[in-house]
Amino acid sequence: MHENGHYELSASYMNGLVKAVRDAGYFDGVAATLAPELVSAYQRPAVQPWWDARFAEQLAFSVSDLFGDVGVEQVGYGVVAEAIGPLVAPRVQQLLQQGGQRPELLFASFHEFVGAALRPVTVQWRSTGGRAGSLEVQYPREVRREILVLWRGALRYVFELCARQWVLAGEAQQPAGTLRFELSWS
Repeated sequence: MHENGHYELSASYMNGLVKAVRDAGYFDGVAATLAPELVSAYQRPAVQPWWDARFAEQLAFSVSDLFGDVGVEQVGYGVVAEAIGPLVAPRVQQLLQQGGQRPELLFASFHEFVGAALRPVTVQWRSTGGRAGSLEVQYPREVRREILVLWRGALRYVFELCARQWVLAGEAQQPAGTLRFELSWS
């Protein structure tokens, strides 16, 4: 585990997160529940290159409190579609052109993509069959369940890119800080 369980998010990720919350129509409601210094930070996410993850976590927790899991998942989708997707688009397109619309090719390269958004967070893909596998995301500390829900939105985006129907067969955080998603698709 990283010192003190600290992890960071890139300014691109923070900008995308705030944009996703705004685009969903949640920002005003969420901002009304937050301390002024947090709202100020969310209004200028590009002011620094990396942010303490607690800024993003608090935003996700507030979205969850007001709009539930559906809102958090929508925000997770929006972050990847609007902020991370464009950063990694050339590599994603290369993978999809080389191997067809196969989600496992993207998941096997997730470690490359995550580095553009989070540090020190690692990702590992394990295939469990032709159209199934396990995605493991290692944080330096235990995270609240809203972070799993954000990841659901990101996963939905990947499967939409690949034009595949998918099933989330299971998700868990065990041990603390290790998120596991059991996935299959048609």
